[in-house]
Amino acid sequence: MIPSPLDGKSYDVIVAGAGSAGIAAACSAARAGARTLLLERHGYGGGILTAAMIHTFDAIKSCADHDVEVVAGFARELLTEISALGGDATADNPSEALTIHPEIYKVAIDRLLARAGVDVLYHAHVCDALLDKSRVSGVEAALRDGRARFRAPVVVDGTGDAEIAFYAGAAFDLAPDLQALTCHFRLGNVAPGHTWRDWEEITRRALQAAHAAGEITKSRSTRRVSMAIPSMPRRSPPPNRKAVRKCCRSGTSCAGARRSWRTATSFRAPRSSTFARAGSSAATTC
Repeated sequence: MIPSPLDGKSYDVIVAGAGSAGIAAACSAARAGARTLLLERHGYGGGILTAAMIHTFDAIKSCADHDVEVVAGFARELLTEISALGGDATADNPSEALTIHPEIYKVAIDRLLARAGVDVLYHAHVCDALLDKSRVSGVEAALRDGRARFRAPVVVDGTGDAEIAFYAGAAFDLAPDLQALTCHFRLGNVAPGHTWRDWEEITRRALQAAHAAGEITKSRSTRRVSMAIPSMPRRSPPPNRKAVRKCCRSGTSCAGARRSWRTATSFRAPRSSTFARAGSSAATTC
């Protein structure tokens, strides 16, 4: 193992994963006065919203009245930062969701983390949990310049897949049916003059015409498609290791955890200085 110069550093709080939950946890800890380290395997924060170019914040607005926002707190602070950077999408987008620019979202995240005083390491892949008897006392991460072990009395699992819990030896179950992920895409300067609602109506009429012409047919039955995944043995906690539970406060159950399969590396990459203004997995303390 090649040790990184950062090996052995200690913090008050370590957050693994810079998705929406991890960002909120890291900023909140740092603002409370804790020396906080945030580790993220990608070269940017935002989790699946930025990695898959998802451009909407769902469940921010009321389902009954789209003019009423029902979520505030850190989410509202983040949206305010995005708006200040000109990251709001055009007004003709669907009213039921808040639509933003994923690239501007990355910059907003970096600015909030920097103002809070969070130490951020991007391209840092957490590959193991450090245990002190039955308690998680830190993590090991593969960085750009080698491996590093970071210790802290509080570790927050914001990986989205309960990776810290898995590395700590927690038992888990992998659901037989997994939801496939999709990647969004963006189009620009296509048929200017039409609004979102126009395209909804154009698409609806085109589908009706294709059905009427027999060009496409509706399936009378829904066929279930399952992903072919290798079988994974259930891993039980070793002796003297307390199972670390990852709780989902979003109301959905955790499908399980998986072991990391890539070795990533790390470097500090502030993004806000390179961009000029143009124009809840749930985190759990282990």
